[in-house]
Amino acid sequence: MHNSTSRSSTHSQACAACKHRRSKCGLPCILAPYFPPDRRKQFFNVHRLFGVGKITNIIKDLNPQDIDIAVMTIIYQSDMRRMNPVGGCYQHIQELHSQIEYTQAELHLVLQHLASFRAQAQAQANSSHIIDPDPPQPFDMTHNLVLYHGYDQKPVLDLMNEFGSTSKY
Repeated sequence: MHNSTSRSSTHSQACAACKHRRSKCGLPCILAPYFPPDRRKQFFNVHRLFGVGKITNIIKDLNPQDIDIAVMTIIYQSDMRRMNPVGGCYQHIQELHSQIEYTQAELHLVLQHLASFRAQAQAQANSSHIIDPDPPQPFDMTHNLVLYHGYDQKPVLDLMNEFGSTSKY
């Protein structure tokens, strides 16, 4: 009875990679810190995309400080591939680039409005008796935020075209 208990406790201490290979997890196991027993599903995703041999070949020649980054990147790539089998990381990176472009266009628009308001304030300070017949329209941030959260690329292109090099302000 004592043998079966010690064997099951040793088996429960094996990392997810060693459990998958049905082997004991010894001291030189380089995957144990990254795939503890409770991360079996995460290891399965990594194994399905890369395979154990490829993972160990990737990290065995790296400096110790680079191994963490490499394994986290491998895990991230496998998680993205699991969530989106077709696009994977590439599609996620494209979405982030679109968000950056949209935010830059929105910042450009806000800066143009700010410059317009500053110019109007300066003009009013210089001659307080002249009234501008065409004041700048209020900026609708709510509308832009709704477009932003929808990840629609058309508003980004519209903003970039409208306020690109030919600005009316």
